[in-house]
Amino acid sequence: MYRKSVPATCSKICDVLNTDNGVAAIFGVESPMTSAVLQSICTNFDIPYIITSWRPPSTKQSGTVLNLFPEAELFAQGLAAVVESLHWKSFVIIYETEEGLIRMQEILKIQNFREDSKHNNIIVKQLGDGPDHRSLLKEIKNLTENNIILDCSTENIIPILKQAKDVNLLNLHNNYFLTSLDAHILDYSELDTTANITTIRLFDHKNENFKNTVRMWELNIYEYDNTNRGISLKTDQIKTETVLFHDALLLLTDSINDLLSTHSIRTNSINCFGSEKSKNGYSVASYMKTRQPSLTLSGPVEFDETGNRIDFNIHVVDILDEQVIATWYASNGTLNLTRNSNETDNAAVANLQKILVIVSSRIGEPYLKYRQAEDGKELAYKPLYVHYILVKDKSIITYSKKVKGKSNLFDNIIGTVLGISILYRKEVKEDINMFAFLDPFSISVWIYTATLYLIISVVLYFISRMTPGDWENPHPCDENPEELENIWDIKNCLWLTLGSIMTQGCDILPKGISSRMAVSMWWFFSLIMTSSYTANLAAFLTKDRMEPTIDGAEALSKQTKIKYGAVEGGSTQAFFRDSNFSTFARMWINMQTSRPTVFEKSNTDGVKRVQAPKGNYAFLMESTQIEYEIETKCDLKQTKVELLGYLYQETEYPCPVQIDMLSKTPEKLYLREVPYQISTVHFSHRFCHEVTIVFRLHAFVLDSPYRSAINKAILKLQESGKLSELKTKWWKEKRDEKSCDNSEAKESSDGSDLALANVGGVFFVLGIGIAIAFILAISEFLWNVRSVSVEEHLTYWEALKMELKFACNVWITKKRTKPLVSESSSAGSQKSDKTDNKSMVHSILQSAGSFMNLNNSN
Repeated sequence: MYRKSVPATCSKICDVLNTDNGVAAIFGVESPMTSAVLQSICTNFDIPYIITSWRPPSTKQSGTVLNLFPEAELFAQGLAAVVESLHWKSFVIIYETEEGLIRMQEILKIQNFREDSKHNNIIVKQLGDGPDHRSLLKEIKNLTENNIILDCSTENIIPILKQAKDVNLLNLHNNYFLTSLDAHILDYSELDTTANITTIRLFDHKNENFKNTVRMWELNIYEYDNTNRGISLKTDQIKTETVLFHDALLLLTDSINDLLSTHSIRTNSINCFGSEKSKNGYSVASYMKTRQPSLTLSGPVEFDETGNRIDFNIHVVDILDEQVIATWYASNGTLNLTRNSNETDNAAVANLQKILVIVSSRIGEPYLKYRQAEDGKELAYKPLYVHYILVKDKSIITYSKKVKGKSNLFDNIIGTVLGISILYRKEVKEDINMFAFLDPFSISVWIYTATLYLIISVVLYFISRMTPGDWENPHPCDENPEELENIWDIKNCLWLTLGSIMTQGCDILPKGISSRMAVSMWWFFSLIMTSSYTANLAAFLTKDRMEPTIDGAEALSKQTKIKYGAVEGGSTQAFFRDSNFSTFARMWINMQTSRPTVFEKSNTDGVKRVQAPKGNYAFLMESTQIEYEIETKCDLKQTKVELLGYLYQETEYPCPVQIDMLSKTPEKLYLREVPYQISTVHFSHRFCHEVTIVFRLHAFVLDSPYRSAINKAILKLQESGKLSELKTKWWKEKRDEKSCDNSEAKESSDGSDLALANVGGVFFVLGIGIAIAFILAISEFLWNVRSVSVEEHLTYWEALKMELKFACNVWITKKRTKPLVSESSSAGSQKSDKTDNKSMVHSILQSAGSFMNLNNSN
């Protein structure tokens, strides 16, 4: 293998070929230009040419060329399979050379690129001229991307990662995938990082065959070392090129030995300026392509007809754990995980416990507040406490009692997931009016309508009596009647006009021209009035829907009646200011242009402004604090702002707490995907503004490797009811204010359903009308009984008994004009006749006397 210039290499190769012994094969070099010259010479003279480095997929190889390095397209497919197994929804590719970009071709196919889209999750960057790449790394940091694929030479990996650490891009939440096959030989301890670093290699250094081979190398070195000093070789420090060269040499020697058993293999001298070729070179190369050695260090070896290696394994290695976590098999294109979910969680927890962070909180409910003195005792210092406690499972999270200032550490706390919600005032319910169905018309309109109804009925009565068309023949069979009949008495006129305005019609209609003209005008009036009433009633029922509703950020941004804002200078304001999403950008413009200002100095001021009677104001702040506020402020409610999914692919949400890593340069973590869950602590402190506690980090993003382990711990607490108990304790029992009563009936989802109280007046009117009708029916019945008793010469009670008995017999549908009277009743009837005659005479005499007295008075 020669690494000199091209002319020198050609001269040296020709000298070697021209020797008496000749050559059996030539091993290539990494330099593409030199390798091309050597391949041309070997192809021309049928000499086996063996390569152990990556070659582009478009490179044409002759029948005597073999490459022990994986075929370029298959290798790219393996890289893509590894990236997909990491479950990264977005990432940045950093490549050093154009060959590196070719290796990334299958990874780029994971997502279909759209030039007009702003949501492409794969970002490609080239390193450029070095050695300082901090400007590029800062640009990537500003992209808020935590997942990075780095394709560069092995010697540049550590310098680049050091520069990434300088720009705070090598933290716990950063994930790196190194595509270099020799990345495992580097010493990452000098980085002092807990970032997730994953790399690949073609061999398993823990394999017994690999270990035995390395021991053999050590013995060979000791045997041929003139100083007689042995050299210790570490299996995890062997380069890929060395392993591939070993396999190539093993394949060559085994192939020649196999051919020697059946053929005579000899090398011959070759003149570069002659035409003679290698006698056995082509047959040796052809046999090597078909032979599959079993003791290779780089796994299974198989070649296609062009000499490209098509069978190999890619081992995925976790640098921090120094363990193989997955293996990709080129033979079937599958990737198998080598550790189960529990082992993965244990590894994540072990890495999680390697780092300490500083958490800074702030005074203010529901975070921290001053404890009041109890039983009249004064406190030596003002202790603080928080409202939501956490994980006591030390296997997941541990904490340190190192706290700034004098303090006591009581317990661990878990914070809920932070998000943005909208706080607004509940609608004030108006007093329920049982006669709300009368609201579409004013009182004067109802009075005018009722008066007009009576007037029209009377006018129609007189018109009907005057027009000849409404005087009808009572007996249609009599063509020349002596008398005509008019059915339009005042009762029928009232019924006709009432039926018209009620849109129910009437069974009798006028026939005269003038009466029809009058009725037509009344019908027109009734049509307009009933239509207007129906329209106004619908408007009254739906007026609540016309008011602006707050059911999310989209609805809030499209209305102008309700103003909305946040804490000035806070994280919520920064979120809307920096967001590229159209809805939130529109909301930010509205907040900026609103006068007076919609920004408040604190959350407390924002809550008070929302509670103002005529504020028409909504306040945007963290969901946790809103939930805490509405626990006791019953006139408030919240609507969550959807922040997941596509939104966090573009922008970051700054967490309202400060996380400072224990390093020379403190750093602020900006949250992505889902805001971090931060474990705070229950403690006391005499300082009055800011409290800082040191404990093990408990935070993760959506695709964090720690997500599963921490979720299991949280679910364990939820199932045991511990979190619910703690929330009840600190949010309800330990608060001075009384919690709202949630047992009341929930409001309707759309707010437009009519309750019984809203239409109770209609039922009331119906009941009154039915009651009056029933009273009239009884009066008519009793009057009819009186008439029957007089006509049939019966006592009143006998007639009442007879009529009640008939009325209660529901099976009878026909009634005689004169009831059947029994003999017993006839005797009594005579007596009743006499009594009736006496009473009639007595009534006549009384009337005459009254008339005479009236005349005398005149």
